[in-house]
Amino acid sequence: MTRKQLIQSAYRLTGSYSGFYDGMMTYSTLSGKAICRIVWNMDGEKNYRYVEEALKGIPEDFSGSLLEVPVGTGVLTMPVYK
Repeated sequence: MTRKQLIQSAYRLTGSYSGFYDGMMTYSTLSGKAICRIVWNMDGEKNYRYVEEALKGIPEDFSGSLLEVPVGTGVLTMPVYK
């Protein structure tokens, strides 16, 4: 497999194709909720507070570019910039 194919395969496994990663970060899928509860002991309210904490450093009037490190799917920051 080429590097590009390996990356695409990994993304399909954990990214928005499966909903696993994004569902976990947004607490929006059954598998995401299960991982949040089992691994991090986070219910919906704790998850919401986590996301709020993660994004509070971004000013509301920010119009520059944002780099997520480690690079994720953008599920948390893309809605901020739509």
